[in-house]
This record gives sequence, structure tokens and C-alpha cells, in this order.
Amino acid sequence: SLYATDPVWIEDVQVHTDPKQKVARIRVAVGNRTERSAEAALEISVADQVRRGSMTASAQAIMEHEVECPLDGLRLWDEFNPALYRLSVRLSARQGSAEYGCSREVRFGIRDFHAEGTQFAINGRKTFLRGNVDCCIFPKTGYPPTDPAEWRRILKVSKDHGLNHVRFHSWCPPEAAFEAA
Repeated sequence: SLYATDPVWIEDVQVHTDPKQKVARIRVAVGNRTERSAEAALEISVADQVRRGSMTASAQAIMEHEVECPLDGLRLWDEFNPALYRLSVRLSARQGSAEYGCSREVRFGIRDFHAEGTQFAINGRKTFLRGNVDCCIFPKTGYPPTDPAEWRRILKVSKDHGLNHVRFHSWCPPEAAFEAA
């Protein structure tokens, strides 16, 4: 989708969790398409924890700012307990007398996925990946569904057949698929 932003805006938000260290590294990319640098303040909140940071957004550039946030008391995600959290980022920027603002929300889960010998483990529990490859084949419409209800139905069919993941081959499904998952 297209949407208008202020000339100083949040370009991207990424959450990288480390469950062993109980910390999240949050990367916020801030864009500035004005002719001058702007002073920017960031407010990042997750699970009632608030972190603040400031940066200078260079003119005609995208700058990254990284903040660490503790994850004490948050539950781990797995296929049997899909604990998800919302991260909110609010940007306030000032450039002379001009003021700009932007906000973003990101949903994320905390999990440790690694190999133990020849097997995979999620949060220390060995798991077997049982899934299918989705090659974006939708013969009735020619395009994938864009509503979460239809994606919940599609994912339920997979789950009912004992599958625990879907690999999207050569394409990325719409946001509705991620919301349903």
C-alpha cells in the first residue's frame, strides 16, 4: 500500500531478540528527504517498558538507530504457545520551526531456533519441521487472498494435516498471511 509521510519519517523497524541474554536489539531506520539535518527523538515501548533515544537525521539520507530493550518476564514463542508482543516506535523530529512525526507498530515473538547435532531445536526442545512449499498458485483468482480470515482457513488446513510450517517459494505473501499465522 502507499501512504504519505512527513519529510522525516520511520522507514523501517526490525526486532532481533536474544532469549539467552533476555534482550531485544531494536533497529529503527529514519529517513529524511529535506535539505537539512533534523533533530529526532525516538520513543520505543514494548510490554510496558519504554526506551528513549535521540539522533540527528542527516539531510537526504536514511540513518539507523539501535536500542537495546530488556525482555524480562516475557514468554518464549513456539508452535504450541505462540506468544506475540507489540513494539511501538514513535518519532518526533524538529528542523528549525518545522515539526514532524511518525509512528510504527511491529509484532514479534521471542524464540531460540538452532541446530543440535542433526536436528533442529526451538527453545531447547527438539522439533521436526513438517511443512509444504507454497508457490503462489491460486487458480481461481490468479492472486493470493488479502484478508486474514482466508489465510486462517488455509493455515488451518495445513495444521489439520499435521504440518507446522509453510515455505513460501519465490514470493512473499501479503501482510494478512502473517497476521493470520
